[in-house]
Parts: sequence; structure tokens; C-alpha cells
Amino acid sequence: MNRIMRGVWMAVFINAAGCAPATRDFDPNGPLATAPEAPSIKALKARAAGRWAQHLRVSVEGQDANGDVTGLWVKLSDERGRPWLLFDEDRDGRPESAETVLPPDAPVEGVKAFTASLTFESLLADGQKVAQVEVALVDREGARSAVASATVEPGSFRALGEACDPTYVEDRCTDGMGCWGTPATCREPSPPTVDRAAYLRNVFGPRVLVEGRDPDDDVAFMKVAFFNLAGQPVRLDLNNDGVPDSAEHEVDVRGRSAGGRFFVELQSAPGFEATVVQVVVTLRDSGGRTTPPKTLQLAHPPQRGRGQSCDPRGFDACITDYSCTPGVEGASNVCVSSVTARTQACQAAPVLEPQKGPATLRAALKGTSLWDPPAGCAANDPRGRAEVVVKVVLAAPATKLTLTTARPGTGTDTILSVLSACNEPARLAPLACNDDGPKTSASTVVLTNVAAGEYLVVVDSWAQTSGYFELEARAE
Repeated sequence: MNRIMRGVWMAVFINAAGCAPATRDFDPNGPLATAPEAPSIKALKARAAGRWAQHLRVSVEGQDANGDVTGLWVKLSDERGRPWLLFDEDRDGRPESAETVLPPDAPVEGVKAFTASLTFESLLADGQKVAQVEVALVDREGARSAVASATVEPGSFRALGEACDPTYVEDRCTDGMGCWGTPATCREPSPPTVDRAAYLRNVFGPRVLVEGRDPDDDVAFMKVAFFNLAGQPVRLDLNNDGVPDSAEHEVDVRGRSAGGRFFVELQSAPGFEATVVQVVVTLRDSGGRTTPPKTLQLAHPPQRGRGQSCDPRGFDACITDYSCTPGVEGASNVCVSSVTARTQACQAAPVLEPQKGPATLRAALKGTSLWDPPAGCAANDPRGRAEVVVKVVLAAPATKLTLTTARPGTGTDTILSVLSACNEPARLAPLACNDDGPKTSASTVVLTNVAAGEYLVVVDSWAQTSGYFELEARAE
């Protein structure tokens, strides 16, 4: 796949289960299991979930007197009890371990009685036979619960007209039927429909945006055909062998529909618009039902001015030097001066003071991108990704300041940038930046001979999909 097409397809669809976060080593049968402050598991369930029972969902009902559970140790086995090698612990590109520590789907810190979940996307697809799951709760100090085990349940099915779970966790409908309505019941399949679509210019490369309705939540593929200014098909090198081979491409978009709505974004690389000025998109569901082909001409996104409502998904754009804030779907998003937005983000940023003791923060990457890593810092130079800004305060000079997301609470590929001021000019490089550490997708920055003062750490998501991270600051 050439560089342009790699920017289109690789940047959009990320399998969360295939990108395990950084972990810490510990003995699952070690002495920490008996520590009095260790958490405990009351119940464990593992089951097939998702529209096609393709996901593995693990639910843990737990207790922790300290309320500081940050991760779950998990081990997977097949039907014969053999380890299921899924995790790439040494980050050499090949999974070699059946066990690791993962953050839960949503944080449970601060809660003493909770239900934590882990979702392994598409792990049960294509006949994969993960049959047994072992789990232990891990707290911030490394103390852990006793190990609990559960057999993966196939899940139950509902017939036409029966009540069902529209999230497809508890059950799903048979024969391609969708679960929707009030109350939710299994209903006859229906084709997806496109409400709006666009092929829009962007400083990071043109994007295809498609949004629509899908009551059955089973949109499966989107075919994209490419055309030049004269309306002739454009053959592209889709397999990266140096030879243009196809004027269309079909993208797997399963899992992009939830609650009867779907959204698909395809991001290309800069320069793609010089060749492809028109695309035709067609969506197909799991039953073969398709939307009518929709022709999209390359265009500039509609502009929104100061204080005007804007779309965080990108169907419109704020004028130069303004940002769509807060950039969260479902919120009241308006165009705000980027300088003002950065200032507000810095003022509201959480504070870490590593000279007072262990300093960690776990948060969700979300919202408008107000800072980007410098060119060359991260693979493929991602731009416009979800982020969080954190203040690190040093009351006195430090010989060494270490900032890292190589923590159990990190569940996504991160990028770290360190700034000396909130609105420092773009021409000034950050004090430091790091994408991937040695054999890990977590990020680590080490500064030496650091003056006392306030520093800003921007945690960016490398992928377009966001997630949780845990940042640790250590001063020496």
C-alpha cells in the first residue's frame, strides 16, 4: 500500500484488542494475593458479545477498600486449556503471551464496590476458540485479588418479536434481525440509509465522512470508487507493490454502528486530492442490503465563525485560528478562538507535583485537538487527534524529570509532548516529544537538569479512536 493509501485505511480502523497497552510484571500466584488491602472478586462472567457475537466481554464484580483498582490481569486459554497467545509483551510484532494487565473499559478508581469490564474486539470472529478466561484485580500499588476463572458463554438468542438487548451484550437476535424500538424487540432486517456524506479538503489530507441510520446495527462494508477531474476511474496501488491495481476499494466497517446510527471516516494523506477529486460510496450490511451509490465531489467544508455552532465530526470547520470546542459529540460545540481554547484548557488542566511523592493521573483522551506533536515525532505524523493537557509543577530544580504512560491504566497508543508555556508560538519546538518507547506503544520522556516551574504535558492519541491513559511523573 503506498503512502497515500496507507494514510487512508490504516488511520481509521484500529482493533483495540490487537494493541495491548503497556504492562507491569508480577507473579499471579505471588505473596501479594494475601495482602490485607488487596481487592477481591465477587463474580466473574465471560461471554460473546456484539452484533455477530464477535467480541469477548469480561465482566468482573469486585470490591476494594482503598478504591484504587487500576487494571485487570487476564489470561486466555482455548477449549483444551492451552494458552491463547494474544498479547505482544515484548513489542516485537508477534504475540507471545496469553496473559497481561489491561485497564478496564471505564475507570473504577475511587469506587469501593464496582463492576469492571474488558472488551476484546473481534476476538471471537472467524472461528477463534477462546474458551477460558482467568482474571485478577490489580490496584495502584500492585496488590491483587485472588484469581477467578470463567468459561466463555456463547450468549443467548432471541426470536422475532421477543425482547432483546440493543447493546448486544446480554443477547442478540437470530437470522440477521435487528434489536431496536421502545421497548427493544427483535425486528425484521432493514437496509442502512445514508443521511449525509461528504468528501472534504483538510490540511491533513481529504476525508470521506458518511453518517446514517442502521436500525439493525449491521453495516458491514463500505465500497469506495475513485475518479479524477474528468470523471474517469483512477487506479491506485492498494497492495503497495508499486503497480496501480484497482479503482475501488471495499473497507470493513463492522462495529461502526451502535444504537441505530453509524459514522465512518476515511482519512487520506496530503496530496491525495491531486489525483482523486470524486468518490462514489456504497454501504452494505451483513445481509447484502445496500445503500444507493452516493457520488461525492471534493469540496471545502462549510465555514463557521466565532460563536457559531460547529460539528466535531468535521462536516463543517471553524474559520482560521478558531477551534470547534469542546469537540465532544453530543455537547454544545461552538467555534472559539484557538488561543482562548488553549488558555481555558491550561487553566482547567489537572496538576501533578512529583516532588511531593508518587504523581499519576488517569483520564480519557477526547475533545478538540489544540496541540499537535511536532513533525517527525510520531509515526505517520498524526494530526488533529484527541488529547489531554496536564500541568507538572516543580517547586525546586530537578536533576531528572521522567514522564511516562507506560502504566497499567494506559489502554491506547499515546504521544507525549512537553511545553514550557500554554500558547508558545508554533515555530518553537516542544522541550521534548516521544511517540513509542522501546518495545512499547506507550510514551516516555526524560528531561535532565530541569528548572523549577510549571510545565505542560500534552498527551495525544496516536489513533483516531481515543481511549484511556495513565500518566506518571517522577522527579529526582
